[in-house]
Amino acid sequence: MKTDIMEGCCIPFEKTGFFSNTFNAYINNDPSVKPFIHRSPSIENFPEQIKDKVFSKAQREVLVNSLKNQYEKYPSYTPQIERLLDENTFTVTTGHQLNIFTGPLYFIYKIVTVIEAAKELKAKYPQYNFVPVYWMASEDHDFEEISYFCIKDKKYVWENDQTGAVGRMNPKNIEAILDRFKDMPDFFKSAYQNAENLTEAVRAYTHYLFEKEGLICVDGDDVDLKASFKSVMKKDIFENLPHQWVEENNQKMEEAGFKTQIYARPINFFYLKGELRNRIEQIDEDTFQVVDTAIKFSKAEMEAEIENHPERFSPNVVLRPLYQEMILPNLSYTGGPAEVVYWFQLKELFDQMEVPFPILLPRNFALVITEDQQRKLAKTGFSLEELFQAEHLLKREFAERNTDYDLSFEAEHQMLFQAYDNLLAKANEVDVTLIGHIEAEKKRLEKKFAHTSHKFVKAEQRRQQESLQHLLNLKYELFPGGGLQERRENMLGFYLKDSSFVEKVHQTLKPFELSFQVISI
Repeated sequence: MKTDIMEGCCIPFEKTGFFSNTFNAYINNDPSVKPFIHRSPSIENFPEQIKDKVFSKAQREVLVNSLKNQYEKYPSYTPQIERLLDENTFTVTTGHQLNIFTGPLYFIYKIVTVIEAAKELKAKYPQYNFVPVYWMASEDHDFEEISYFCIKDKKYVWENDQTGAVGRMNPKNIEAILDRFKDMPDFFKSAYQNAENLTEAVRAYTHYLFEKEGLICVDGDDVDLKASFKSVMKKDIFENLPHQWVEENNQKMEEAGFKTQIYARPINFFYLKGELRNRIEQIDEDTFQVVDTAIKFSKAEMEAEIENHPERFSPNVVLRPLYQEMILPNLSYTGGPAEVVYWFQLKELFDQMEVPFPILLPRNFALVITEDQQRKLAKTGFSLEELFQAEHLLKREFAERNTDYDLSFEAEHQMLFQAYDNLLAKANEVDVTLIGHIEAEKKRLEKKFAHTSHKFVKAEQRRQQESLQHLLNLKYELFPGGGLQERRENMLGFYLKDSSFVEKVHQTLKPFELSFQVISI
């Protein structure tokens, strides 16, 4: 029988213990965050964002033509792409690495967040159109991060010795995983077996999962899109202005008490060619070098390279967001807690470049819980929110809640320390030099008292070991490795049991409800 104890369950971020103070400050509209954002992530703020986002007809035509080329294999998608020619059409965007087989669950949550945000925006502002976008991190070269996925305790790894931008890698040797994973859905098999590179494969499986939702995948590794970014390439490579602006912003953040996460270099571009994606450095007044290679350019040669081959210049984490916002009619960016915070560092960069800073809409965060797990949780008498506690706190809470004895020792505590208070009063009358000694003894007793109290609790935990283990087993299931389920588990662990899993994610997640949500299946 279906239980509904999770119906509409949302947990405040600060109650989970998994989010930084900076992120929580942003969610709670703390005034200290305002200098580093443009507008808060409220649906009511989008009309003003639309007014700010001036995006020309020429820019729209470049974007649409590039997307048509990227979607050559999907001609039925042309009408959705051509909607972007309309001056009343805007995008809401998320970005992510090209993880194999979608990687961790939060990839799905990111995509669903922008899709559902687009729906809610259309319902509230019907005079505009909103297109959900997935920005593919095709130029990223951190292969290790995208090379595996996990289901329960099993890890599936793509063994691959290719180098360079991951989007350009050939996925054919991923067959070993397909051979090992006998229940792999056909759409994943087809995506990898029929693709020339990883970008094509990820577009194929993402298209399968979200085609009916109108999601558009944008690959920034595109000569025409890069051509519109030439001015930034020159400002960065020849003048080092983005480095200066980000450093100024970082100083303001640190003065406000916030930690910075990304580092701006004097030059924030990689040189991208074939299997090469290496940093560019200036080694003297007229010479630029591609790090760890023999490739060098004079200033004149570098200018010519930018003009003739802009596709060979790949922005790093500092400039990639600016690139995205300059080629899309974009209103909001959806990312995780670390992404949201590093965007704070870019506010001055955007202001100086006179590019509207997007609304930072945090992705949805969620925990998937099955009916069986819900029944187990109900038997423990604990709420789901309480399971977010650290293990040692959960164990203590369980012992104190289920014991037949009083483990608080409040009466004993008051009795012992009343005696010390009496001694202090007497010392004040007899010899004040004794006060320091008595206070030191009191502190020593407090430590011993706490240690003894802890031993009583541990003894009670041993007595309740069997029942306690049921609770801990459930916590381990829902928080694998002590972390969030969404950062480890792959969608296949749920999709193979229920092919409507992605639809259930759509039904549950609400992008403008800024809290940790629960997907009951």
